[in-house]
Amino acid sequence: MARNRRSIWVGLLLLLTLEAAAQPLPETPRFRSFGLDQGLPSLFITAVAQDRQGYLWVATDNGLARYDGVSFDVHRHRPDDPDTLRGNHVQALHIDDQDRVWASIQGRGFSVLDADRKRWRHFGPDTLPELDGVEVWSFAPEVFSNSGMSLERACFGSHRVDGG
Repeated sequence: MARNRRSIWVGLLLLLTLEAAAQPLPETPRFRSFGLDQGLPSLFITAVAQDRQGYLWVATDNGLARYDGVSFDVHRHRPDDPDTLRGNHVQALHIDDQDRVWASIQGRGFSVLDADRKRWRHFGPDTLPELDGVEVWSFAPEVFSNSGMSLERACFGSHRVDGG
């Protein structure tokens, strides 16, 4: 009788071990490298952010690239199209709580891409005189409000800008 119990326990233990071994192992992360050949506009990357849809946004000195897991869609300045970036050297990047993309452009203020990803709006010395001669180095969401964005600027304090 004791021998039968021991056999049953050994059998159960063996079944549990086999079941645990049959479970798939978690996939090992695989790192991929991206460069110009894969569609990245530049190897000089200044910032990376992820939006609500899971797209990765990569700021470079030659445009802003959106990566969808397969390929890059590059946003660049086109002088004849006011709905493009103000310039190509993107210094800072932020995705806000409304899923808008904020990109500071070297020497030209910053641009905000609407959540529907159809139109860039621009803010610079022509629309915000306090940005005259100032570089925008970072963005920070306001602590007490969901309606705006605080612009950090080097050595000069900060400004509140409503991106709405």
